[in-house]
Amino acid sequence: MKALLFLLGALSITPNFYSQVGIGTTTPSPASMLEVSSTSDEGDTYAGFMPPRVPNIVARNLINVALSDAGLIIFLNSSGCLQFWTGTDWENIKCSTNTPNPPTLLGIQNFEVIPASPNLAVSGINPANYQTGNGPFPIGLPRYVSATRGYGIINGSTELTFGPVDASSYTFVIVKFHLASFASTLNQGADADDNVVLSMSDDGITFLDEIKILGYDNSKWGFNNAQVANANYNGNGIPTIFQSTGTYATGIGKVELTNFPAGSNVFFKIRFKNDRSDEIWIIDDVEVFGL
Repeated sequence: MKALLFLLGALSITPNFYSQVGIGTTTPSPASMLEVSSTSDEGDTYAGFMPPRVPNIVARNLINVALSDAGLIIFLNSSGCLQFWTGTDWENIKCSTNTPNPPTLLGIQNFEVIPASPNLAVSGINPANYQTGNGPFPIGLPRYVSATRGYGIINGSTELTFGPVDASSYTFVIVKFHLASFASTLNQGADADDNVVLSMSDDGITFLDEIKILGYDNSKWGFNNAQVANANYNGNGIPTIFQSTGTYATGIGKVELTNFPAGSNVFFKIRFKNDRSDEIWIIDDVEVFGL
């Protein structure tokens, strides 16, 4: 008899698992699957809803999210931002006015005769690869950002190594540089076989690829393009790939890598490759920040 009563009781409450759920209330709205009350039905002590708190971006990026997880919400402690997952990226809903200190510029390489300050050390420079003047394609646009010259490669490959940078007083490192694709003839430019790669190292010996920029169908653009290739450090040696869509307006004008673990011996490399004498990759104003 007791077993029968237990079975009947269990069956009577089973539908609750498939209908509305209330936290702090026994009468959740029939329009909701879940209602969280600010107080209990029996009391007048109020409380709020606390979304999952994640300490920093590195920890957030360990969340195994997919396209189907769009709508997932967290609170990011390091920035004071309530964020949601769009299915492809994390976006801010609202951020606290108590924002953290802005990044500190630790070095800049502008490829000029008189270097910018604080100067970012670079090795691998070939003076023949300095780029000056304008165009011709895109027509009339300068082949530099801040002064008189950028640095690039025509019909070949080259590699620049930046550092060491002492970022031991910081938690993360951010690397940024400007990028342009020029051509000396109208019908040429960067193709899918032409690329620029950013790799990172914490010892100057082992470098891991983090970002790879590809051309597309003779694409060309100037330094004035607003498109940004932005990726978080992943440390697995598999770069995040970005590709131009082939028009002047949508080429990638800036590359940014965020959240590389800071240390006293930070290095990074930028590699260029193209395969025609009328194709020109150019970079300028390479910067590294501590955060």
